[in-house]
Amino acid sequence: MRDFAVRALRNHGYQVRAVGSCQAAADLFAAEQGRFDALFTDVVLPDRNGLELAEELLARKPDLRVLFTSGYMDDKSRWPTIRQRGFRFLQKPYPAQELLRTLREVMEEAPRSPALEAPSRGSAP
Repeated sequence: MRDFAVRALRNHGYQVRAVGSCQAAADLFAAEQGRFDALFTDVVLPDRNGLELAEELLARKPDLRVLFTSGYMDDKSRWPTIRQRGFRFLQKPYPAQELLRTLREVMEEAPRSPALEAPSRGSAP
């Protein structure tokens, strides 16, 4: 699914950096000094969960846009917590057009930090 999402996003002008774990994403975010507009992450990851990753990155960059995905709809999906915190969620499997539409909507939403405006196209770790 990750390769599918990367191709779809790149084919539509997004700059994408793909990694396979929370630690790799946090390391990349630090190395790039937080120069990302969005985080598109699975909820279930090998080393932690995507919600923990999002919280960590949002602590460093409060205006970061976040979109979660998962193939689970049970406790593993963390859906109640994601919904309660106002994050967007994309159920797997999803077609490319749904990913693109949902990410565009996420990017157009008001940023968490009202002082910063989001560009119309962004990058995601």
